[in-house]
Amino acid sequence: MSKYANEFAPRDGKLRVLCLHHEQTVFKADSYLFELDGQLWLLDGGMKNSHVTHEYLVALRRRWLESAGLDESSELPLKLDWFVSHFHIDHVSVMIEQIIPDARFELGTLYLPPVTVLDPAYCVNGTNGDAKYRPLLAKALKKYGTGKENIVQFDFGMENIKELYDESGKLQMTVYPPLADAGIGEPLEYNINEYWGGDRTYKAIPTVVVNSNSNWLKLRYGSHSFLFTGDTMKREAHLDKESTNQMVEAYHDIIGNVNVIKHVHHGYRRDDAVGLMLSFEPQYIILSCREEGVSRTMASQYPDATAKIQNCAVEDILFETDGETLTVNKI
Repeated sequence: MSKYANEFAPRDGKLRVLCLHHEQTVFKADSYLFELDGQLWLLDGGMKNSHVTHEYLVALRRRWLESAGLDESSELPLKLDWFVSHFHIDHVSVMIEQIIPDARFELGTLYLPPVTVLDPAYCVNGTNGDAKYRPLLAKALKKYGTGKENIVQFDFGMENIKELYDESGKLQMTVYPPLADAGIGEPLEYNINEYWGGDRTYKAIPTVVVNSNSNWLKLRYGSHSFLFTGDTMKREAHLDKESTNQMVEAYHDIIGNVNVIKHVHHGYRRDDAVGLMLSFEPQYIILSCREEGVSRTMASQYPDATAKIQNCAVEDILFETDGETLTVNKI
């Protein structure tokens, strides 16, 4: 007897990487859905009050059920695993508030980023999303979950790199955790001194800390690879010890070149990271922010760059590969 709607998905051996767009009112958010022969993985999920991801998953479940002559009133849920790059509102709120409470969906494994021990004293004028959304996730799972969810909690450091595989063993998914907690010690001092001149009351400290603690995720399927970099911080071109610089230095040779890369931090001065992203020699660069300056930076500072920009802030971008050929379409 069938247990999940996934069992009626097409089996064509293609990896589909769908970069979902935002609502018109949403400036920035990350939501990426990976599909292979009925297996589903969601990376992040989108901004609070945006319904794009939830509605897409509802429609996907309906389509798969209808292919088997069933309608959406069927009790068979859609099963998916969830990767969290970091705990910020524009990455995790859709899962917590829309998907987990919906009985049409069931979570298998959750892959969570390291926990920051940022002193609450730094959060008086700001929000520590890590401290806010982890309890909300736990509360949602307790109320709506099956109780059988598998939670994989990552810790800082290269020794905690983890390789994962799909059921066939053909899709390799590698999680690269941040090197150290940006909420304590030298990383925290560096950011406070370099960004805010030593002002420890600045409201953006907790935001920068949580962004800097993003997990990276690499997918490899056949001869093609994708790298998703969360919101790892890069604010100033002249600084060389920001979290993006450190992650690239530590992991570049391990990761190697990739076909598709999600550009780091889609907020303030993110364009300063263009050179670091181009060092992976991508064919495509994914952006997830409505304000797009990366193309201008490439044209002015890296005129020989051949990477093509794909901005999923305004439309869905679909990458498909059978392991040998790679196509990209706007849908």
